[in-house]
Amino acid sequence: MTKKCFMVLLIFFLLFGFGVLEATSGSGPPSDQIIRNTIEKTIEESWGNGSGGGIARETRNFNLESLEILAKGKWHKEKQWILIKTRVKFTSETRGFAGSWRPENMDETVEFKVFKDDYGHWRAVHSHYTKFNQLN
Repeated sequence: MTKKCFMVLLIFFLLFGFGVLEATSGSGPPSDQIIRNTIEKTIEESWGNGSGGGIARETRNFNLESLEILAKGKWHKEKQWILIKTRVKFTSETRGFAGSWRPENMDETVEFKVFKDDYGHWRAVHSHYTKFNQLN
């Protein structure tokens, strides 16, 4: 092995060992913007698409009023996920059991697990939520 090849390999392994190359490979925690976009997409897909957030009821006229990130947990490097505590406010209409539509306002604290799926896409799932005013 030539001296030049040896030096290139040595530099590569040093950079990889100190995490310089790892940070550019996309294996680090998501940016604040990625977190926000991923959670907003999850909220709109789970509560705003007519499914009522997984509850067996229809929704319509969904409007996400605000999403506030209250706290971020520790980045779990091996599993590629982070826990995010949010305050979610939205309005919608839900169809009751009698078939009539009624307005619904949500102002709740929701924890989301933001992670990379097997295909390298950012996803979020909500773990639990409580009424925001119950925490204060």
